[in-house]
Amino acid sequence: MAGLCEKKYFFFDLDDTLINTSIATEFGIKKAYFQLLKAQPDLSEKIGFEEFKAELDGIYKKQGGVDYTHDVFEQFAKGIVPRKQIALPFSEDSLAAKLFLDYRETMNHALMPLPGAIELLSYLEKCQKARMGITRGKSTHQHLKLILTGLETSFKDITVVGKPGETKEKALNEIIGTPEFNKEFCVMVGDSPEDIEAGQLAGIDTVRVKHGRHAAENFEIIPTFSFDGLEELLDAVKGQGKEGGF
Repeated sequence: MAGLCEKKYFFFDLDDTLINTSIATEFGIKKAYFQLLKAQPDLSEKIGFEEFKAELDGIYKKQGGVDYTHDVFEQFAKGIVPRKQIALPFSEDSLAAKLFLDYRETMNHALMPLPGAIELLSYLEKCQKARMGITRGKSTHQHLKLILTGLETSFKDITVVGKPGETKEKALNEIIGTPEFNKEFCVMVGDSPEDIEAGQLAGIDTVRVKHGRHAAENFEIIPTFSFDGLEELLDAVKGQGKEGGF
């Protein structure tokens, strides 16, 4: 397989690979919790932040783990209010709307490109190397993240998976299965086991960047290359640093 400096087609995951999604999400959930306490000041005695977060995470995962939508907060409000016997000055639907609004606004403001993301994408564009996104979530939400972080115009194309039966592997295979692509010159860049597995199953090299919630994990699936951050990856693409192979 070709080295990183020889690759021509770069496929990127977005969340925690190029964008600080986990950090921004945490900020959003904390702001939503403060809204909950604002609605009921003595509520901290009934539900602490960690329990609040765990409740939301449970609903989020049951809904497929795609995004913290209004439905997540609606289910939370309709479940927690009667269970904890919380007296509200407004309806459960109103509480859900307030929580979601604070979560989404705070998260949107906190979203940023991770260190080295802009420089890496700019260098790849300068070298006329194709940049494509392969991301999981709701399409409008993923495009909104790209717009808010100023990264949308850095990509030739964005593929979003999230519906039942859709996988990053299938999306990759549909793209690189066309005559335009030579697998030897393709690479999948991501932060999660899903990203690395998708690249391997598609028959291309993979790059792990140690960001976000998976940063400290030991992957059972071994990537072709591994870097502590995007700056190291950029050096390798330039042929100036270690290639991070195993």
